[in-house]
Amino acid sequence: MSSVHGLHFTNITGASALALSFTASAAEHGNQYCTKFTNFAGIVDNHAATLTVA
Repeated sequence: MSSVHGLHFTNITGASALALSFTASAAEHGNQYCTKFTNFAGIVDNHAATLTVA
């Protein structure tokens, strides 16, 4: 679990590519996702994005 800007997120195991794609279901509507980039210089977090399933 990671904490970003006071919110808690579950890490997605193996999600280390530049892009992440998945098929969203209606049950996932409103879920929030956040990026966390890590390299030799440190860690950078982004604000959460909310998933909208129409």
